[in-house]
Amino acid sequence: MKAKTLQIVWHGKEPVYSLDFHPSGILATGGADKDIKLWQVHQLEDGSPAATHMSSLSGHAKTVNCVRFSPNGSVLASAGDGGELLLWRPAASGAAAFGAEPGSSEPGWRATTSLRGGHSDDVFDLAWAPDASALLSGSIENICILWDVDAGKSRLRLDNHSHFVQGVAWDPARQFLVSQSADRSCRVYGLKPPAAGKRARPGAAPCIATARNFVCQTVLKKRGVPPGAARATSAPQDAAAPDPDTNPISEFGARAGSAEHGKPAPLLQLFHDEGLNSFFRRLAWSPEGSLLAVPAGLFQARAGGPVQNAAYLYARGQWAAPWLALPAHKPVVAARFCPVLFAAEPPAAQDAPGAAAPASTAPAAPASSAPTAPGRCLSYRMVLAVATMDSIVLYDAAAGGAPLALLGALHPEPITDLAWSRDGRFLAASSYDGYCSVAAFEPGELGRPLAPEELPAHVAALLPPDAQPAPAPSARSPAKAASPAVAKAGLSRPPPMRAPPIPCHPGCDSSNQRPGYEAA
Repeated sequence: MKAKTLQIVWHGKEPVYSLDFHPSGILATGGADKDIKLWQVHQLEDGSPAATHMSSLSGHAKTVNCVRFSPNGSVLASAGDGGELLLWRPAASGAAAFGAEPGSSEPGWRATTSLRGGHSDDVFDLAWAPDASALLSGSIENICILWDVDAGKSRLRLDNHSHFVQGVAWDPARQFLVSQSADRSCRVYGLKPPAAGKRARPGAAPCIATARNFVCQTVLKKRGVPPGAARATSAPQDAAAPDPDTNPISEFGARAGSAEHGKPAPLLQLFHDEGLNSFFRRLAWSPEGSLLAVPAGLFQARAGGPVQNAAYLYARGQWAAPWLALPAHKPVVAARFCPVLFAAEPPAAQDAPGAAAPASTAPAAPASSAPTAPGRCLSYRMVLAVATMDSIVLYDAAAGGAPLALLGALHPEPITDLAWSRDGRFLAASSYDGYCSVAAFEPGELGRPLAPEELPAHVAALLPPDAQPAPAPSARSPAKAASPAVAKAGLSRPPPMRAPPIPCHPGCDSSNQRPGYEAA
């Protein structure tokens, strides 16, 4: 693996706010210069990443805050200040090919639709429906809007938040929408229960057909922690203390107070407030929908204990408490799962330093509340990238959040977005400093990609058709040594927080399957 900040002119000297990969490997970036730029990302002979400019898409009148390709790659959605929402599609036959820049400056994609009548102020984040029939947007107006992509019209308005909506995500299994706001909450919207005598079939109809059926089911905002709980498993002494410049919460634990025996447990805030110095809280689902990664977290092992920045992992459908808390030195602003599923490591390989503490080190709990980790029922590895203000950490999410690598010293200004290439070869990050960094992985470095036929049928059905490509053969083997910006991380972190038994994924036939789920 080699990681590098690419010292090229991305968007003039302006901040780069977002980036995303097309299934073909083309990288789109958007920033404060009002343009969208397309890049070819590749590796040089020494294995280091590089990017070549292909074309620029002009259509926005203001800053571009988010760019997202549809899962099938047929549409590029872009969102910006002033409520601008544009849909870009490939140019007509005979025109320039995707990303090409011939003698004229005509790009390969053109803005075909402007989504109007919804937002009137800055839009911060976008999320596509798995079938690309609908688009979810979140804005500074404290609202989310669900759009019909073909009709170019809004179908549902969600106005439950009381502050800026800074992140949105759409469940790959089509059952949940999630939004995160500066009001210190994350809201989960689910489909209304089916009529009596009928069973829910989330994959039976296009996503847009059920657009009006989403209602707020759960608000993730606080969690109860018994006084003194988790004392034996609180953060190690060498764990990073909260940064007073970016994390002014040192008194939070004292305000929480402590309850006496027999009284209700104190409620601890899960997330940062509006003081977080970032426009974005980009949350993400795992490729098959078993886990939800939520940024901007605040973790306390016990009431009155030290507060750490964190990203939370929630198990699908189990919203009472996070399954894992992944600590960070600085506030977490984005998370993104690698779209490729890898062969699981043998159990012995998962006991490396920094892995999740065994259950025996956690305080005793009633048998009914014993955690059931997704990794115990999953036959594959999922790699999660978590971006803090100044670094990126890679985790094996299915193995209890075991840290894999730390990428640091890439940007002097906060990171704004993350993106994986469809084949898992590249991980890109954008930043306020006007640059993007790219990590390039050698074949097999993250694991052995599983072929579709090696995955459970219900999992393979949830992935895009080309989500499990075999890595291209490489003459550069064995893998190159990590660059100075990349260090293997033996990270210390709080042990996983307890959660009730979970469904690993839609269609799972294990004993902890949640009723109402079935394969698409």
